[in-house]
Amino acid sequence: MIDILKVDNISKVYNKKVIAVDQVSFQVKTGEIYGLIGPNGSGKTTTINMITNFSKADTGEITINGLKGSSLAARSQFGYVPDELLIPETLTGFEYLSFMMKMYEVDDDYAMKELVKIFRIEDAMHSLIGGYSHGMKKKLQFIAAILHQPKLLILDEPFRGLDPEAVIIFKKLLGHYRAKNTAILIATHDLLSAQSLCDKVGIISKAELVEDGKIKDLLRKYSMNQLEDVFMAASGLSERGIEIDKVIGNL
Repeated sequence: MIDILKVDNISKVYNKKVIAVDQVSFQVKTGEIYGLIGPNGSGKTTTINMITNFSKADTGEITINGLKGSSLAARSQFGYVPDELLIPETLTGFEYLSFMMKMYEVDDDYAMKELVKIFRIEDAMHSLIGGYSHGMKKKLQFIAAILHQPKLLILDEPFRGLDPEAVIIFKKLLGHYRAKNTAILIATHDLLSAQSLCDKVGIISKAELVEDGKIKDLLRKYSMNQLEDVFMAASGLSERGIEIDKVIGNL
């Protein structure tokens, strides 16, 4: 296994005083699913934005498959599904996927057709994306992200707004691409899915990566059975959890 994504001491400061990400480092290897988890405002999405080059890191370095993260060559190495569904709503689903295939120089449309079928969106492919539901847009973005068989797949809250069947299909596909040695980075609040899917996790709290490692090792370190409990302890939220339990117990 080799490091496909290397994040080395990256930081991001807004308005010269708001520290969004503070010296975060981690790696994602071939055939590995890495979960980036943390509370709202902890720095997950800012970290993803720096990796995907939507935002420039103030310090540190990012490499993707040995290439400088900001280079055009590096951008062709990953597929990205953002949390926000920013896709052209005046195109049809077919037009959008056809455009993405041309952009990535993909000639064989077999994978596109088969993925459209298993996600059950073939009847909508010639309708404008603007009329799609949230789940349909998410499915379309996922298909677009994997058409060129990227070395790295980056997913920000991939299961939000999906129906149960679509979540099952997503998870099966992630297992399939992991078996094909794709490196997968998932930023998520869904700790149960993270525990069942991910090989390793990084826990971000208050802009810092406070834990990083294999889930089984973190469970052992904190003497916990659930990733949720590790998350609370590593994020410094244990006292908050006790307070919440006390309030609920008095209801």
